[in-house]
Amino acid sequence: MNAPRLAFLVAAASLAVVPAAHAETRSLEQISIGPQAGPAQPYDAAYSGSTPDGSQVFFTTDEQLVPADQDNGIDIYMRAGGATTLISPGTGDGQVDFEAVNADATRVIIFTADPLTSDDTDNALDLYEWHSGTISLLSDGRAADDPEQDASYQGATPDLAHVYFSTQEPITADDVDSPARDDIFDRSAGATRRVSVGTGPGHDTTEGVYQVYGAAPDGSRVYWGSAQSLSSADNDPHYEDIYEWNGGTTSALISDDTPGPAADYADHVNFLAMSADGTKVAFDTDEDLTSDESDGNAQDVFLAGDSGISLATPGTDEAVDFAAATPDLSRVAISTTEQLQPADTDGATDLYVGNAGSGSALATPGSDDVSFSDASKDLSRIFFGTYESLTGDDQDGGAYDTYEQHGGTTSLVTTGPADPQGADDESIDAISDDGTRAIFSSGSAMTSDDTDGGLWDVYERTNGVTRLLTPASNDQDAGSEAISPDGKTVVISSMDPLTGSDTDGTGTDVFASRLDPTPAPPAGSGGGSGPPADDHRGLPTGPPADLRAPLLRTSAPRSQRLLKQKGIVVTLSADEDSTATASGVAGKIRFKSAKRALRAGAKARVRLTLPKAALKKAGKALRRHKKLKANVTVVVTDAAGNRTSRRLTIALKR
Repeated sequence: MNAPRLAFLVAAASLAVVPAAHAETRSLEQISIGPQAGPAQPYDAAYSGSTPDGSQVFFTTDEQLVPADQDNGIDIYMRAGGATTLISPGTGDGQVDFEAVNADATRVIIFTADPLTSDDTDNALDLYEWHSGTISLLSDGRAADDPEQDASYQGATPDLAHVYFSTQEPITADDVDSPARDDIFDRSAGATRRVSVGTGPGHDTTEGVYQVYGAAPDGSRVYWGSAQSLSSADNDPHYEDIYEWNGGTTSALISDDTPGPAADYADHVNFLAMSADGTKVAFDTDEDLTSDESDGNAQDVFLAGDSGISLATPGTDEAVDFAAATPDLSRVAISTTEQLQPADTDGATDLYVGNAGSGSALATPGSDDVSFSDASKDLSRIFFGTYESLTGDDQDGGAYDTYEQHGGTTSLVTTGPADPQGADDESIDAISDDGTRAIFSSGSAMTSDDTDGGLWDVYERTNGVTRLLTPASNDQDAGSEAISPDGKTVVISSMDPLTGSDTDGTGTDVFASRLDPTPAPPAGSGGGSGPPADDHRGLPTGPPADLRAPLLRTSAPRSQRLLKQKGIVVTLSADEDSTATASGVAGKIRFKSAKRALRAGAKARVRLTLPKAALKKAGKALRRHKKLKANVTVVVTDAAGNRTSRRLTIALKR
């Protein structure tokens, strides 16, 4: 999945109707706005999250949007019902990060090094809960003096009744390891319990645990990973396994049911998914864990639950990579170079879909490698990318495109009537839960109403129709951030003023594109109430000549080896002397920003690197075969202060 799914319906302060080529119409609204208008300077805002029903949307910014915000730091805001509410106190200059929200937005988990309450007496990173306007400290324990140990958010149940975090601080009386190691804790009903407990030889004596993978909706089960032998059944020390903390009892090893040194093939286990009810997990490993696996230690996908471990994918001679699964884990999509069906006559990577524990059906045609992109919840629609032209309307001569496989039919997704060949490399950003709506970004003009001259815009593909979601912009790119489960709402970020309410120049703002409940009335027919839609006719037609933004060109391999390169590399050029600043993020892992002076017309390479701890964290994720994508933003500024930005998405490999 390339972007998070969310569900919300947001009240707008100002709307901009985006024309559509068919009966559906959409409205564009600014989310990062408040009653207090600051100086007309480019403050940046970033989308953070939303409630499941979407009535509340959260974003962060250092702009003071309400009078209660008295600091210059980054704060969390909530936008709901046309009103903007400050969530963090707004009294410290440090950064406050959003972590989670429950369904009715009465509880929000935030993360900061600022002491927000009197009982937080250190400057370490801590977790707090905002509960209907009241803030309380979550990640603190019994120590009389805070030992300056950071806490890290690990997850929560949907209602936030259980919040999980890790820290070396001895939060509970049973945390007695010396020297202090990382442990996982569950904060619930005002009490804190340690989750990462065990009975094996590594219990409270060796390295700490790694992370929480998932928890049942009621918090009765918690799945977490450790490379230590915390159970007598774990005979492969220093190789990661999955443990289950069940109903407050001692954690049990669940990723191996072949105890004994002879049977324990030493290899890591990689967590993949948890069922919606929290009773089963999927993981992969090279280890032979079941009697029906006879592929000579090739990587396979397994299911673990109360009834033990079962093989979820066909045991093959080649590695099997997990792609997706249904919420109950009854059906699984995989990718492999193994020819599992007679219809697969090549040695390329293909996608297969089938019932867990039985054979799989080939889901992708062609003879070149394909890459999994996304899938509908029921796996009836599979989206994948390839450089191969699989349909007659893909005539781009080898550019990367995204296709959909549904009901035995393959169709091109990243295309449009104004650019049917899709000459640029393009992949989708997100899809609706049922897969009927796909969102993608492109620098090509896919539709006739995209007249901004090659800047990146956001498009929707549904029912074989492509439409532009971002108005023809002035001089900045736009990109999608998230999509609602029904696909009716798409969150967009852009430095361009996409609505008339955005008056701060080129500051990044957050917008929501919403599907209108009924078609808009014809022009001049009257009807409806409230202010007219903002169609950008009131905006300046173009900047003065001496304020022209530099033309920025970027290029980078779509896939880069993060660990080998110790970072990622982007090539830049501009048509005038300027300064380039590049930043990047992969999930919650942030790259170090890089700045480079550009000579007019000359190419320059910019390298984004990670702090040592972040590189180690990314390496662990990649070794567990987790998919990491880096979103890189490049901003160039000329001598007059004019700015242009580009956004790239890079798949990270080991």
